[in-house]
Amino acid sequence: MPLTLDNEAADDLSAVMAARITDGFLELYDAAPALLVRLRLPLSAFAADAEAGGQALSGNWFGSVIAGGDAATFKITSKDGGVALAGTISEPGGGGDLVLDETTLVHGQLIEVSACRLTFRETA
Repeated sequence: MPLTLDNEAADDLSAVMAARITDGFLELYDAAPALLVRLRLPLSAFAADAEAGGQALSGNWFGSVIAGGDAATFKITSKDGGVALAGTISEPGGGGDLVLDETTLVHGQLIEVSACRLTFRETA
C-alpha cells in the first residue's frame, strides 16, 4: 500500500517545496526533449490556495521563447539547481500540470504561464 498524507500534511509539504523553488527557474521542453524556454520564477512564485489546498501560481511567470516547437513538459529547479519538479504542459482544459494559452511556440515569442498548482493532496 502506498504512503498517503492527510490534507494538512500535504499542504505543509507543498508550502515547503514552494519556498525551496522561490527565485528558481522554469524550463519548457518539447517531446524530444529540446529546451524551448528558460525563465526565472518570481520571488513569490506560489501562494497558498485556501480553497483547493496546496499552492497556486502567484506573480507573473513570463519569458521569451528561445527555440520554436510544441511545449510538452516542464521542469522547475531551485536557484541552486538542487530541486527539480517536472510535469506536463497543456492549453486550458487540457489537464496539464502547467497551463499555457498556446502550446505551439515560436522563436522570440513572449509567453506567460496562466496556471500551475503544486499539491501533494490525493484529490486536488
